[in-house]
Amino acid sequence: MDINFINIILAHLALFLASIIYTISGFGLGLISIPILINFFDTKSVVILINITTIYLALLIIRTTHEIVDSKEIIPILIFGILGVPFGIFLITSIDVEPLKVSVLLAIIIISVIGFFQIGNEQFASKYFRYPTSFVTTILITTLGLGTPLLVIVLNKTGLKKNVLRKFLAIFGLSIQFIALFGYIITGLITVGLFILLLSILPTIYIGFKVGNKINLKLNNIIFERFIYSFILISSIFMLVDILLI
Repeated sequence: MDINFINIILAHLALFLASIIYTISGFGLGLISIPILINFFDTKSVVILINITTIYLALLIIRTTHEIVDSKEIIPILIFGILGVPFGIFLITSIDVEPLKVSVLLAIIIISVIGFFQIGNEQFASKYFRYPTSFVTTILITTLGLGTPLLVIVLNKTGLKKNVLRKFLAIFGLSIQFIALFGYIITGLITVGLFILLLSILPTIYIGFKVGNKINLKLNNIIFERFIYSFILISSIFMLVDILLI
């Protein structure tokens, strides 16, 4: 992992912007920061950087969001998500994961377009869709640093409101990333340089969280839905174009 002063500044900038979006929506670190960071760091380091940063932001959201999350609803999602971690760790250490990104992003774009045109539709989908989606999402997060939009769309379409959805995603991200963190440590993927970079970024992430939290307080549920679908669609298209042009 090549770390110099310019790379550090760009990493801070990318993750500052990403942390604002993540705080508002409960996801988005990868969608915002990967197109920037991938130009300066190797893919595995970028994925690990994003996933560990998620732990810190998730803790902040859980601490400041007062809505109650039903344990009977979140526990099955966590179980299916955790089951996907070993598969993700295996893939990131054994194959070239880059070709998977195009297929995943195309799927996200199609699903987000469908979701956008159904905003305000009160016919909610079955809660059982959450379980396989959490399993697949974990594999994608652990290997590619993205995939959460799939879970966001499914959770939203099963009736979760804004802050409950954000807290759901924070608990999910925190649980999964802690498991993934142990996998990264065991497999020796966290280098000294990457660890130092992670520590230096924490204050920047906190400032981004404070900014994002103030913006979130001004959003109602409809505006929130429009924001998350527009964000998913636009960022996914930009990321897809960036990958195809490299």
